[in-house]
Amino acid sequence: MSRRRLPPLKSLVYFEAAARMQSFTRASVELNVTQGAVSRQIRQLEQFLGRDLFTREKRQIFLTDDGHNYYVSIAHLLQQLGDVTAALVGPNETDQVNLVTSSALASMYLLPRIPAFRQAYSDIQIRIVARDDVADLDKSEFDVALYYCRQPPQKYESIKLFHERVFPVCSPSYLDAHSQQFDSVEGLNTNLIWLESDEDWINWPEWLKALNIEIQDYRNRLVVNHYPMVIQAAIAGQGIALAWSNLVDNELEQGTLVRPTAMSLETEAGFYLMLSSSHKLGKSTAIFKDWLREHR
Repeated sequence: MSRRRLPPLKSLVYFEAAARMQSFTRASVELNVTQGAVSRQIRQLEQFLGRDLFTREKRQIFLTDDGHNYYVSIAHLLQQLGDVTAALVGPNETDQVNLVTSSALASMYLLPRIPAFRQAYSDIQIRIVARDDVADLDKSEFDVALYYCRQPPQKYESIKLFHERVFPVCSPSYLDAHSQQFDSVEGLNTNLIWLESDEDWINWPEWLKALNIEIQDYRNRLVVNHYPMVIQAAIAGQGIALAWSNLVDNELEQGTLVRPTAMSLETEAGFYLMLSSSHKLGKSTAIFKDWLREHR
């Protein structure tokens, strides 16, 4: 293969992180670089490819069609490269924690907490691998996994971090423009943002049925296959999304999302911390496990 056909490899890593989390800022936290560095690397990649990968609107970014297709193509290649390299080098049991989780939990739950952990334990390295299907855990070498489960896999030691609580959210501007939509529960049939994913998360029909709300016709749906993009669409005022407590706390606190109704569904499902059964629990992993339970 001619090297001239290969894109800048560093730029690919930056692009994958930004595309997965739909945020240059969150990508910079994961990569431990500045937001400007992420932006420059992605511009370099766009120049190499001769097309835009993101549209930039105020403080938000969205993948273009080319960007989405490119992300889907390269994400698993980078994942395979990381797995092969880790298998060759071998884990460092003294100062590295290998963590596998879904992209949604990585970007919306885990990464906002990682800076505090790194400040408290600067000698422990965290390696995060995103795999959206908990069934793919068997394909990974990991110390800790973090997943939403209705029933956690029995083959792993599982610790429930918090129960599932699901409720609608939208942007303040959407609520102002559509306040009459929430005067009755029957109004929840328009501009719903649906998650279409391999992950077994609750979607609108199941949520409404559990609350004894019957909707015969869902109008003007927006279907998205990536949960952080669901939330970004809600922030952008494109409709109403289902949100999970602990995942959107920052957005609710900052006011970029609001709860248009007090309706909420609590289930016995939850978000679980799972420990590998293939090797002994190391010191660094034990420290991270205990820290995450205290800061959940």
